[in-house]
Amino acid sequence: MGKREINEGAIYKAAIAFLLNQRDKGITRELLDCFFKQDGQGKKKPNSLSGIYLTLLKSAENAQGKSNIIGKSLGEGGVERLGAVLNNFDPCYVKENFKSWEELFGTIKIKLQLPKKIPEGSHSIWPNYCKTIIDSANFLSGFKSAEEFYRFFNPFANHHDPRVYLAVPIYLADKIKGIGYALACNFLMALGYQNYGKPDVHIKYILSELGVCDKKDRDYDFSLALYRIAKKARVSPFMADKALWLIGSGNFYKHKDSIGKNGRLPGMTADFIRFATKRIYRS
Repeated sequence: MGKREINEGAIYKAAIAFLLNQRDKGITRELLDCFFKQDGQGKKKPNSLSGIYLTLLKSAENAQGKSNIIGKSLGEGGVERLGAVLNNFDPCYVKENFKSWEELFGTIKIKLQLPKKIPEGSHSIWPNYCKTIIDSANFLSGFKSAEEFYRFFNPFANHHDPRVYLAVPIYLADKIKGIGYALACNFLMALGYQNYGKPDVHIKYILSELGVCDKKDRDYDFSLALYRIAKKARVSPFMADKALWLIGSGNFYKHKDSIGKNGRLPGMTADFIRFATKRIYRS
C-alpha cells in the first residue's frame, strides 16, 4: 500500500457502509445492532466463579483447530458437558481433585465416553486442553467469588489507557497454559468488556491488507490498531472488531435462518478491502 497516510477512523465507517450495502443479502442496521448490543455490553456477564470458569474454557476451545476436535468429540452440548466431570465447573473442586492432565483426561474419556481414536500425546489437542482446564482452575480458585474477580479486573480491563487494559490479556496468557493473547482477549470480550477485540486471522488479514499493520506484527500491535480505529470513530474496540470480523468471517451466527446459507456470507473480504482502500487514504 505504500506509505500513504491512513485515516484510521474511516476504517470502521467503511466497514459499516460496506455491510449496509449488502441489503440484498439481508443485512440491515437492526441486524448489525443485534451483534453490537447483544454481545459484550448487552450480554449478561457470569455472576459466579463457575460461570466465569465455563466462559474461560469456551474461549480456550475457540483456538484455531481446537473446536473441531474438542467440540466434535464431546458431541451435543459441547464444553458444557464437562460440567459432569468438573463438578459443575467448580474451580476449587478441580484444583483439589485433579493434579495432572493425565488424571483429568482419563476421567473425561471414561465418564463422557469420548471416541476411542483421540491422539493422546502430551502435545496433542486434548491433553493441552486438559492442561488449560487445570491451570484455569488453579487461577480462578484464587478468587473467593465472582464479585472478587470483577473487583480485581474491572479497574484494569475498563481503563481508558490501552497500555493498562491491554496488559490484562498478557497477564492471563502468562497465568494459564493454552490461553494465548488472542484467546485471552476473546475471554474478556465474552465477559462484556468493551475495550477488547480478538486479533484473530480475519482481523489480522484485513488490517495488514489495508496497511494499518504488518502481517508479522504481534497480536498486541493489532489490538492497539483496533484501539486507534475505535477511538477515532468514537466507538468501542469491541464494535470495531465485530464489524471487521463479520466481514472477514462472513459468519452471521445469530441469523442462521435469514442470512446466506446457515448464516454465512463468504467471500466478502477482498471486496471490502477494495471498497475501504478508496475511502481511508488521505490525499
